[in-house]
Amino acid sequence: IFNKFLYRILTDKLIAISFAVFDVYKKNNVLGGKLDDVEVVYSSIDLEKYEKADPSKEEVEEVISGSLESSFLILNIGRLAKEKGQKYLIEMVSKIADRIKLKVLILGEGPLYDSLRELTVRLGVQDLVIFGGLRRNVASFLRYSDLFVFTSISEGLGTSLIEAGYFGRPLLAFKVGGIEEVVRSGKNGLLVKPCDTEEMSLFVKELLLSPKRRRVMGLNGRRIALSRFTPERLVESNIRIYKTLLGIDLS
Repeated sequence: IFNKFLYRILTDKLIAISFAVFDVYKKNNVLGGKLDDVEVVYSSIDLEKYEKADPSKEEVEEVISGSLESSFLILNIGRLAKEKGQKYLIEMVSKIADRIKLKVLILGEGPLYDSLRELTVRLGVQDLVIFGGLRRNVASFLRYSDLFVFTSISEGLGTSLIEAGYFGRPLLAFKVGGIEEVVRSGKNGLLVKPCDTEEMSLFVKELLLSPKRRRVMGLNGRRIALSRFTPERLVESNIRIYKTLLGIDLS
Protein backbone atom coordinates (compact mmCIF):
# COMPACT_ATOMS: atom_id res chain seq x y z
CA ILE A 1 0.00 0.00 0.00
CA PHE A 2 2.82 2.40 0.89
CA ASN A 3 4.65 1.65 -2.36
CA LYS A 4 1.53 2.21 -4.41
CA PHE A 5 0.99 5.59 -2.73
CA LEU A 6 4.65 6.49 -3.16
CA TYR A 7 4.95 5.51 -6.82
CA ARG A 8 1.51 6.60 -8.04
CA ILE A 9 1.15 9.89 -6.17
CA LEU A 10 4.49 11.21 -4.92
CA THR A 11 6.86 10.02 -7.65
CA ASP A 12 7.46 11.80 -10.96
CA LYS A 13 9.84 9.21 -12.34
CA LEU A 14 10.92 5.71 -11.32
CA ILE A 15 14.36 4.43 -12.36
CA ALA A 16 14.67 0.63 -12.47
CA ILE A 17 18.04 -1.14 -12.63
CA SER A 18 16.74 -3.65 -15.20
CA PHE A 19 13.72 -4.44 -17.32
CA ALA A 20 13.17 -7.46 -15.07
CA VAL A 21 12.71 -5.16 -12.06
CA PHE A 22 10.33 -3.00 -14.12
CA ASP A 23 8.30 -6.13 -14.97
CA VAL A 24 7.96 -7.00 -11.27
CA TYR A 25 6.44 -3.59 -10.54
CA LYS A 26 4.18 -3.91 -13.56
CA LYS A 27 2.95 -7.43 -12.74
CA ASN A 28 2.18 -6.43 -9.15
CA ASN A 29 0.28 -3.35 -10.36
CA VAL A 30 2.36 -1.12 -8.12
CA LEU A 31 2.60 1.62 -10.72
CA GLY A 32 -1.03 1.87 -11.76
CA GLY A 33 -1.24 4.06 -14.86
CA LYS A 34 2.29 5.44 -14.50
CA LEU A 35 4.09 2.87 -16.63
CA ASP A 36 5.32 5.63 -18.95
CA ASP A 37 7.06 7.23 -15.97
CA VAL A 38 9.55 4.36 -15.66
CA GLU A 39 13.02 4.33 -17.19
CA VAL A 40 15.61 1.56 -17.04
CA VAL A 41 19.16 2.61 -16.23
CA TYR A 42 21.61 -0.22 -15.70
CA SER A 43 23.96 -0.26 -12.73
CA SER A 44 27.64 0.26 -13.50
CA ILE A 45 30.91 -1.21 -12.34
CA ASP A 46 33.73 0.84 -10.85
CA LEU A 47 36.04 0.86 -13.85
CA GLU A 48 38.57 3.17 -12.24
CA LYS A 49 39.01 0.78 -9.31
CA TYR A 50 39.55 -2.23 -11.56
CA GLU A 51 41.78 -0.38 -14.01
CA LYS A 52 44.11 0.41 -11.09
CA ALA A 53 43.92 -3.12 -9.66
CA ASP A 54 47.02 -5.28 -9.58
CA PRO A 55 45.73 -8.88 -9.64
CA SER A 56 47.91 -11.34 -7.77
CA LYS A 57 48.09 -14.99 -8.79
CA GLU A 58 49.89 -15.77 -5.54
CA GLU A 59 46.96 -14.40 -3.51
CA VAL A 60 44.56 -16.76 -5.26
CA GLU A 61 46.84 -19.78 -4.85
CA GLU A 62 47.26 -19.00 -1.17
CA VAL A 63 43.49 -18.98 -0.64
CA ILE A 64 42.87 -22.22 -2.55
CA SER A 65 46.01 -23.85 -1.08
CA GLY A 66 47.24 -25.06 -4.42
CA SER A 67 48.52 -24.24 -7.88
CA LEU A 68 46.19 -22.76 -10.49
CA GLU A 69 47.82 -25.01 -13.06
CA SER A 70 46.77 -28.20 -11.26
CA SER A 71 42.99 -27.78 -11.66
CA PHE A 72 40.26 -25.56 -13.07
CA LEU A 73 39.00 -22.82 -10.79
CA ILE A 74 35.31 -21.89 -10.62
CA LEU A 75 34.48 -18.65 -8.82
CA ASN A 76 31.25 -17.61 -7.10
CA ILE A 77 30.77 -14.28 -5.32
CA GLY A 78 27.74 -13.52 -3.18
CA ARG A 79 26.20 -13.40 0.24
CA LEU A 80 25.79 -16.86 1.72
CA ALA A 81 22.01 -16.76 1.74
CA LYS A 82 19.18 -18.83 0.32
CA GLU A 83 18.43 -16.51 -2.59
CA LYS A 84 22.06 -16.69 -3.76
CA GLY A 85 21.74 -20.44 -4.34
CA GLN A 86 25.27 -21.60 -3.54
CA LYS A 87 23.88 -24.99 -2.50
CA TYR A 88 23.19 -25.73 -6.18
CA LEU A 89 26.81 -25.02 -7.03
CA ILE A 90 27.97 -27.45 -4.34
CA GLU A 91 25.54 -30.11 -5.57
CA MET A 92 26.83 -29.59 -9.12
CA VAL A 93 30.43 -30.12 -7.98
CA SER A 94 29.50 -33.46 -6.46
CA LYS A 95 28.14 -34.61 -9.84
CA ILE A 96 31.32 -33.94 -11.83
CA ALA A 97 34.10 -34.18 -9.23
CA ASP A 98 35.13 -37.64 -10.44
CA ARG A 99 35.20 -36.58 -14.11
CA ILE A 100 37.11 -33.31 -14.11
CA LYS A 101 39.74 -31.79 -11.86
CA LEU A 102 38.44 -28.56 -10.38
CA LYS A 103 38.15 -26.36 -7.34
CA VAL A 104 35.33 -24.00 -6.44
CA LEU A 105 36.00 -20.78 -4.55
CA ILE A 106 33.01 -19.10 -2.90
CA LEU A 107 33.62 -15.55 -1.71
CA GLY A 108 31.19 -13.99 0.74
CA GLU A 109 29.71 -14.24 4.21
CA GLY A 110 26.20 -14.86 5.43
CA PRO A 111 23.80 -16.89 7.57
CA LEU A 112 24.17 -20.11 5.56
CA TYR A 113 27.90 -20.50 6.07
CA ASP A 114 27.62 -23.43 8.50
CA SER A 115 24.93 -25.28 6.55
CA LEU A 116 26.83 -24.89 3.27
CA ARG A 117 30.00 -26.21 4.88
CA GLU A 118 28.02 -29.16 6.23
CA LEU A 119 26.64 -29.80 2.75
CA THR A 120 30.15 -30.06 1.29
CA VAL A 121 31.02 -32.66 3.91
CA ARG A 122 27.81 -34.59 3.36
CA LEU A 123 28.46 -34.71 -0.41
CA GLY A 124 32.16 -35.47 0.00
CA VAL A 125 33.45 -32.33 -1.75
CA GLN A 126 34.84 -30.46 1.27
CA ASP A 127 38.34 -30.54 -0.24
CA LEU A 128 37.11 -29.07 -3.53
CA VAL A 129 34.92 -26.23 -2.28
CA ILE A 130 36.73 -23.39 -0.53
CA PHE A 131 34.99 -20.63 1.40
CA GLY A 132 37.16 -17.56 1.04
CA GLY A 133 35.12 -15.19 3.20
CA LEU A 134 34.45 -11.55 2.47
CA ARG A 135 37.02 -9.93 0.19
CA ARG A 136 36.94 -6.22 -0.54
CA ASN A 137 39.31 -6.59 -3.48
CA VAL A 138 38.15 -9.39 -5.75
CA ALA A 139 40.22 -8.43 -8.80
CA SER A 140 42.76 -11.22 -8.30
CA PHE A 141 40.06 -13.88 -8.09
CA LEU A 142 38.16 -12.57 -11.09
CA ARG A 143 41.34 -12.40 -13.14
CA TYR A 144 42.62 -15.89 -12.37
CA SER A 145 39.44 -17.99 -12.33
CA ASP A 146 38.47 -20.12 -15.33
CA LEU A 147 34.71 -19.74 -15.03
CA PHE A 148 32.34 -17.52 -13.08
CA VAL A 149 29.22 -19.34 -11.89
CA PHE A 150 26.38 -17.22 -10.51
CA THR A 151 23.68 -19.24 -8.75
CA SER A 152 21.17 -16.61 -7.61
CA ILE A 153 17.57 -17.76 -7.88
CA SER A 154 16.28 -14.18 -7.66
CA GLU A 155 18.22 -11.19 -8.97
CA GLY A 156 17.52 -7.68 -10.19
CA LEU A 157 20.63 -7.53 -12.37
CA GLY A 158 23.78 -9.17 -10.94
CA THR A 159 26.67 -6.72 -10.55
CA SER A 160 29.28 -9.43 -9.91
CA LEU A 161 28.38 -10.93 -13.30
CA ILE A 162 29.23 -7.60 -14.92
CA GLU A 163 32.52 -7.46 -13.00
CA ALA A 164 33.42 -10.99 -14.07
CA GLY A 165 32.60 -10.08 -17.67
CA TYR A 166 34.89 -7.05 -17.44
CA PHE A 167 37.74 -9.38 -16.43
CA GLY A 168 37.03 -11.61 -19.41
CA ARG A 169 35.53 -14.54 -17.52
CA PRO A 170 32.92 -16.71 -19.25
CA LEU A 171 29.66 -16.67 -17.30
CA LEU A 172 27.19 -19.33 -16.25
CA ALA A 173 24.02 -18.40 -14.40
CA PHE A 174 20.42 -19.33 -13.78
CA LYS A 175 17.91 -17.84 -16.20
CA VAL A 176 16.11 -15.61 -13.70
CA GLY A 177 15.33 -11.92 -13.21
CA GLY A 178 17.65 -9.39 -14.80
CA ILE A 179 20.44 -11.91 -15.35
CA GLU A 180 19.31 -12.38 -18.96
CA GLU A 181 20.15 -8.72 -19.50
CA VAL A 182 23.78 -9.38 -18.56
CA VAL A 183 24.38 -12.92 -19.80
CA ARG A 184 23.72 -13.38 -23.51
CA SER A 185 23.56 -17.14 -23.73
CA GLY A 186 26.03 -18.49 -26.24
CA LYS A 187 27.86 -15.17 -26.53
CA ASN A 188 29.41 -14.24 -23.17
CA GLY A 189 28.18 -17.25 -21.21
CA LEU A 190 25.41 -19.79 -20.79
CA LEU A 191 22.05 -19.67 -19.03
CA VAL A 192 20.76 -22.64 -17.05
CA LYS A 193 17.23 -23.56 -16.02
CA PRO A 194 16.81 -22.38 -12.41
CA CYS A 195 18.06 -24.88 -9.82
CA ASP A 196 18.81 -27.52 -12.49
CA THR A 197 22.10 -28.98 -11.28
CA GLU A 198 22.12 -31.63 -14.02
CA GLU A 199 22.09 -29.04 -16.78
CA MET A 200 24.54 -26.91 -14.84
CA SER A 201 27.02 -29.78 -14.55
CA LEU A 202 26.80 -30.47 -18.29
CA PHE A 203 27.40 -26.82 -19.18
CA VAL A 204 30.25 -26.43 -16.69
CA LYS A 205 32.02 -29.48 -18.04
CA GLU A 206 31.43 -28.31 -21.60
CA LEU A 207 32.96 -24.89 -20.93
CA LEU A 208 35.91 -26.07 -18.86
CA LEU A 209 36.90 -28.51 -21.59
CA SER A 210 36.59 -25.86 -24.34
CA PRO A 211 39.35 -23.28 -23.78
CA LYS A 212 38.72 -21.60 -27.14
CA ARG A 213 35.03 -21.13 -26.37
CA ARG A 214 35.85 -19.73 -22.93
CA ARG A 215 38.28 -17.29 -24.48
CA VAL A 216 35.76 -16.05 -27.06
CA MET A 217 33.06 -15.70 -24.41
CA GLY A 218 35.48 -13.82 -22.19
CA LEU A 219 36.28 -11.32 -24.95
CA ASN A 220 32.59 -10.83 -25.65
CA GLY A 221 31.90 -10.38 -21.94
CA ARG A 222 34.47 -7.63 -21.63
CA ARG A 223 33.05 -5.81 -24.65
CA ILE A 224 29.54 -6.01 -23.21
CA ALA A 225 30.67 -4.74 -19.81
CA LEU A 226 32.50 -1.80 -21.37
CA SER A 227 29.62 -0.86 -23.66
CA ARG A 228 26.56 -1.24 -21.42
CA PHE A 229 27.61 -0.96 -17.77
CA THR A 230 30.00 1.97 -17.50
CA PRO A 231 29.79 4.85 -14.99
CA GLU A 232 29.65 7.30 -17.90
CA ARG A 233 26.54 5.66 -19.30
CA LEU A 234 24.90 5.58 -15.88
CA VAL A 235 25.61 9.27 -15.25
CA GLU A 236 24.54 10.40 -18.73
CA SER A 237 21.25 8.49 -18.47
CA ASN A 238 20.43 9.95 -15.05
CA ILE A 239 21.30 13.50 -16.10
CA ARG A 240 19.06 13.13 -19.16
CA ILE A 241 16.17 11.98 -16.94
CA TYR A 242 16.68 14.84 -14.47
CA LYS A 243 16.84 17.41 -17.26
CA THR A 244 13.63 16.05 -18.77
CA LEU A 245 11.86 16.32 -15.40
CA LEU A 246 13.09 19.88 -14.96
CA GLY A 247 12.05 20.86 -18.47
CA ILE A 248 15.61 21.63 -19.57
CA ASP A 249 16.19 21.63 -23.33
CA LEU A 250 18.29 18.56 -24.25
CA SER A 251 19.30 19.83 -27.70
